[in-house]
Amino acid sequence: MTTANLTGLFKDILNAVFLLVSKILSSIKNKPLPTEETVDKFSREKTKKDLSNAISVTDTENIKEDAVEQNKEGSIQNSAGDSNTSAQEYATPLKNEIISGLAEWSYHNDLPRVYFKELLFYEGGYSNHPNDKGGKTNLGITEGTLNSAKQKGLVPQDVTIHEVAPEHAYIIYNVMYYKAGRCDILPHPLAFIHFDACVNHGIGGAVKNMLQPLLNSLGANLKADGVIGPKTLEAVNTIINAQKAMPARQLALLYWSMRSEYYQRIIRNNPGMKVFEKGWANRMAQVKEFILGARG
Repeated sequence: MTTANLTGLFKDILNAVFLLVSKILSSIKNKPLPTEETVDKFSREKTKKDLSNAISVTDTENIKEDAVEQNKEGSIQNSAGDSNTSAQEYATPLKNEIISGLAEWSYHNDLPRVYFKELLFYEGGYSNHPNDKGGKTNLGITEGTLNSAKQKGLVPQDVTIHEVAPEHAYIIYNVMYYKAGRCDILPHPLAFIHFDACVNHGIGGAVKNMLQPLLNSLGANLKADGVIGPKTLEAVNTIINAQKAMPARQLALLYWSMRSEYYQRIIRNNPGMKVFEKGWANRMAQVKEFILGARG
């Protein structure tokens, strides 16, 4: 190849490079700079994505529960699980208030997280008091209750009383106390004190000594036998609904008074239980605060 040819080829390469660089510079020059609005939009989208990734499935369900159950449009179910009573018949009064995070006269199919949190505040962690008939207890769950939960398949078989975690406790409380005690057909905050009593006294004790006497004081004619049968369910659906002119907290406070008297009967019948009197009094004071919305 001659010198002339090499010179021409070199000129062609330079021209091509020059054109490529010119196009790149032109593209950069003509591309609009990001505005404050576009930068802010990108930042918001990134933040939303980061938050979405940070929220667990459980947190998402809790958020849904809090949002949906405030204006629940389901139905109150009977013991067989049938939806015979329209939720419209249990419409929230115009003057309802938010009590401890939930709407007064609201109904909840599952144990509200705020109830669970409050209960753990009362129950504490592991204990094994010699005068406590329940024996070894963790998060309020006795060893006997834990074994029963294992038989029902609610918790893994290898969980010991020392290893009971909040996620185990929530399932046990929801299935074996809240639902079994039919707290789901009671309005907030009456549902809360009944749930706490079911845990503290057993479902039968709570129904016999508090719920059925409460219903009788409002006009029912029930045998206080501790059994949530058809007559008790009917009384709840009719008599409790008839009280909607009053705040639901008044019903809860009536229940509270009956429960306070029950504690005193326990001590009178078994003076050895007086060792728990101060603790019971503290618990009842905290329950009353929750009912009135001063806690939660």
